[in-house]
Amino acid sequence: MSRPWTPTLRSKRGTTLPSPKLAPRPLAVTRPSPGGRAASSAAGPKRADTAGARAARPTWGSAILGFVVAVTVVVSGFLIGKMTSPSSRPAAATTAPAASVSPSALPIDVTALFVRATPADAVLYVDDAPLADNPARAPYPRDGRQHTVRAEAPGHTPKEISVAFDSPSLAVDIALDAEPKVPSPSAHKGATPARPHGAPSLATVVAPSGEPSSRKKPPLDTTDPWQR
Repeated sequence: MSRPWTPTLRSKRGTTLPSPKLAPRPLAVTRPSPGGRAASSAAGPKRADTAGARAARPTWGSAILGFVVAVTVVVSGFLIGKMTSPSSRPAAATTAPAASVSPSALPIDVTALFVRATPADAVLYVDDAPLADNPARAPYPRDGRQHTVRAEAPGHTPKEISVAFDSPSLAVDIALDAEPKVPSPSAHKGATPARPHGAPSLATVVAPSGEPSSRKKPPLDTTDPWQR
């Protein structure tokens, strides 16, 4: 064993004073008891287990990544199963014949009809149904068939036109003719025929009623013209 270090004391004058000898302290040596060894050995595996559990515990990032992967796999499997399922195949088969639907089942287009008639007080009809105004605008189904447009006005001859609703727009203009004026029978009775220009007028002598018509003759001259 090495000798213990002893401090050296110096006085104010510079002389070295002998340091007091210090007795070495006995070292306390503790011997572990059997119970302590068992406790330390028991604590050792516990610490190892806790360290292993911490190492085995997953982090938040890995948990989220695993969840996303699981959801993706489930959704992909669902979509693939739905596309390949038998229920989806008949749907495609039923939509194929939709292209061969008859034209009557398709939506019907519209024909914008414009009708005008003169005189302004004329009443308009389309297939015997009156219109509200003159001129009038009204939409009708574009069915390609023939339809009748008629106009009526007092003092005018009715007129109707046949048109086909086969275009997006259609304009019809009707001009009514005035009815000819027919003279009444009384006017025929009271009217005298007109005398032609330049014809001589004939004078008629009407005899008085009850007296025979007579004409006075001039008297005869019986004197001798040589005796005058």
